[in-house]
Parts: sequence; C-alpha cells; structure tokens
Amino acid sequence: QKQFNSGDQVSVAATGQDAVVYQCQSDGTTWTETVAGKWLLWTADMLTFDAYYPVTTGTDMTNFTLPTDQSTSDNIALADYMTKTATISRPSGGSDISMELQRKMARVIIRIASFGDQYDYASTDKSVSNVKIYSAASAIEDGSAVGAATAVTPYEQGNGTLGSTYTALVIPAGSNASATFVTLTDGESQTLQVTGIPEFRAGRSYTIDLTVGKDAIRVSNVTVVDWTTGDTLAGGQATEGSATTLVTAIELNKTSTSIAKGSTETLSVSSVTPSDATDQTVTWSSDNT
Repeated sequence: QKQFNSGDQVSVAATGQDAVVYQCQSDGTTWTETVAGKWLLWTADMLTFDAYYPVTTGTDMTNFTLPTDQSTSDNIALADYMTKTATISRPSGGSDISMELQRKMARVIIRIASFGDQYDYASTDKSVSNVKIYSAASAIEDGSAVGAATAVTPYEQGNGTLGSTYTALVIPAGSNASATFVTLTDGESQTLQVTGIPEFRAGRSYTIDLTVGKDAIRVSNVTVVDWTTGDTLAGGQATEGSATTLVTAIELNKTSTSIAKGSTETLSVSSVTPSDATDQTVTWSSDNT
C-alpha cells in the first residue's frame, strides 16, 4: 500500500515518555490519539522518536509475529511490519514531526504463468487452489528472524486460472533449500509443491512465475523490485494470457527420418518461436506404435 487507511494505528514514543497510539481518520491523512488527552510533549529541543506499525499484540520496535492468514486486504495490511527511529529537532513555530516508516518485511507474489501440456486446455484441470506460501521464519525477535518455516494463506487475485496471483508478506531470512516454499492443489486434486525457500530481503518485492505440471511445478521467472516506497495491490480478476507468451512454432533438427526396427534416433528442438515463449517444454508422442 502507498498510504494508510482509516483505522490504521501507529505507536509513537519519545525520549522519556510512554508511547502514544495514533489512529488514521477517515480522510486518510489526519491522525488522532486513541486515548483522549494523552500526547507526546516537546520536553527538550531535540527528542528521539520510535514509531512502529501495526499496533497489535506482541508487536513493538524489535518484535513481530507473522500473521498466517493474509487472505484479505485488511489481514495482509497487518502483516506489513514497519518501524522508524529518528532524532528530531523541534520545528520552529510548530510541533509537527515527519517520520517515514521503513518496511521490515519482504513481499512474495506467486503468479500462475503457464500450465504443462499434460492438462486438457479446455477443462478445469488448468487451475489451482489451496495455495500456501511459506515464510522461512515465523517471527522477528530483537530484530532477527526466528522460528520454523511457516505456511501463509496468501491474498488471492484471480480465480486460480492462468495469470492468477497470490501475495504474501514474509519474514526476511536466508535461504532454506530443504524447506517447502509453495504448495497448491491442481485441477485434478493433486497436491504439488515447490521445495526450497529463497533468500528474501526486507523492502523487496519478489514476483515468481510458476509453470504448473501434473508431476511438478517449475519456476520459470523471478522478478525483484524495490518495495520501500510502497505499491498498490490492484483489484479485479486476472486476465488469461496477461503473464504468458504462447509458442507459435517449433523447428526440429530434422524435417523427416526413417528408423529401422530395433534402432533408435534422437530428435531435438532447434528453435522455438517466439524465442521468449513462457513454456518451451516439448512432449514427444506417436500415433503409430
């Protein structure tokens, strides 16, 4: 998100003073103390301020527990852990301060980029459900990632078909090659998974394209962008083809061949058109046994 929403709360503390919780009002810009008459005071010309979001049980400047249900816009917003410490001089002629909170989480977007040729294109087999994205850690304690890999129910955009996306905010941590990263159910009720959680860094957004096959899921592309300045999760349904470039032609290394009984020959693909086609997997078959 690029801005706070009505009802969002931020905790702000100043040197030697108890924290005050401020709540965003309906206009999206005005903040009011949640406890009437409890303010932060300029007790000196320069103060150190500590601020964090969200204001939830167990959350403070260095500690945060990962919410595992991020399936709604409200829920995923509460997973957007941010903090800021700043030493500020009292403004001349006023008392307002400006603090830009820093994101402590990483954003992972799983996109269903293509399906293997094993599925019937015209059937509901080409869809997914029950998608889970795993965070390498379950919490932040004293500023460090802790806990075991944890499954998150992501924010879904689409209906499980081609182009659908699944977004989760995860604890930044090092890679874990043996841990489950993504699980899902395909249209034939098979449970598939991607093994190996990559390294994720705070303030980065990772879009990972998946090719879903009957026996395995393949990562076809990864895009990493800066997420420190915020971004908006667009609404509505994903459109088929928006994330996929289809193959229009395949050229083999031979145009014809004759194989004697008992002999073998290996064919190979010389080129695929277009060269940037999303899924370039080739399956061989014959209608003459």
